[in-house]
Amino acid sequence: MKKSLVVYYSHSGITRKLANKIIALVGADSYEVKPIDPYPKDVFAVIDIFKKELQQNLRRPIEKLNINVEEYDTIYIGTPNWGNTVATPLLDFFSAVNIHDKKIIPFVTHGGGGVGNCARDIVKLANAKQNVTPLVVGSRGISDDEIENWLQQVK
Repeated sequence: MKKSLVVYYSHSGITRKLANKIIALVGADSYEVKPIDPYPKDVFAVIDIFKKELQQNLRRPIEKLNINVEEYDTIYIGTPNWGNTVATPLLDFFSAVNIHDKKIIPFVTHGGGGVGNCARDIVKLANAKQNVTPLVVGSRGISDDEIENWLQQVK
């Protein structure tokens, strides 16, 4: 029996809402990546911190993993677009797991920056071999029907 996992990081809650819709539609387990030292609520402060982390290749340590990724065949990975790439807490997740043999399906939220390099970077960080069309959701949101159509395409 194939099992699915949805892994995501969400700062503002938008990526979490999308992840929860995907979880409900595919019947997947979930794991929310949470930094040990959370970012401040202020978006401009987060931008400054994120830029520094990205420029200096810093990792934001996350809470201990309470999942065994070996149990899953398909892993949906969600991130907000931060500076055209994945949010830095996900970097710590990728360094803690070996998921190169899993089907990796990216989903990205953004406030106007589009997908950027997020989907490509997820596949690269996961060391995945396949190329799956990511779900990209901007500030206008997305309907459950659109999510279901995407899920049918990527399964």
